[in-house]
Amino acid sequence: KQEHDEAQKKFDTLNAEWNIQIDSLSAAELSEPNEWNEMYQKLVVYRNNIGSCIFPVRNNNPEMQKLINWCNNQRGQRHQQLKQAPYEDAFENGFSLSACRNKALDKIDFVWDTREAL
Repeated sequence: KQEHDEAQKKFDTLNAEWNIQIDSLSAAELSEPNEWNEMYQKLVVYRNNIGSCIFPVRNNNPEMQKLINWCNNQRGQRHQQLKQAPYEDAFENGFSLSACRNKALDKIDFVWDTREAL
């Protein structure tokens, strides 16, 4: 828990410093045609319609389930990143897209910890 909190604190500090860099990257990176951007745009539409990024636990709609699975995958990746705390060298190690994606999700109030959102 303490390790996670320390990693989160580092991330939050660095995230604040990266705002300008990431904002300039965001428009170009998020407009590229790829699966991540397609799913992100679907999430934005969902959020705009529903008002949050929280999903029902089960859904019979295959497209909605695909979006739910994608969101869960983003949470898993973020958890791994916080565990490894790679943000210190993110731009130097070529993780700018990852940082850009994290920032894009943060901007739409993506729910990183669903347990806290309930």
